[in-house]
Amino acid sequence: MPAVYSKICTADKTRIFQAYTRGEDYIQLARQIGIKRTTAYQIVLRALEHDGTVAFPRGGLRSVKMSQEMLETVIAIVSDHPDYTLTMINQELRVRLPGAPHVTPSTINSFIDAH
Repeated sequence: MPAVYSKICTADKTRIFQAYTRGEDYIQLARQIGIKRTTAYQIVLRALEHDGTVAFPRGGLRSVKMSQEMLETVIAIVSDHPDYTLTMINQELRVRLPGAPHVTPSTINSFIDAH
């Protein structure tokens, strides 16, 4: 039977990290609230690696590859040149927005299909 993982609330993670930063015995605090010693170490280590952040985004919307400016530019390119292929649209996008991150033609295709 697979192990059952318990979720640790953000408030408890914050308490453990604050105890660590104040120089208190955060392992004892973790023991009192029912968190394993190794988990407390990982909470502190991860918070130190991320500038004291103990809560991280989970799930939800995927990160967006194209900014609003890029989306508007793609719409303008398609309006100006409806006969362009995806590769040509991508090249024109790079010309009009040289500082924008590069996206693949399939990303542009997904956007066009959605709109």
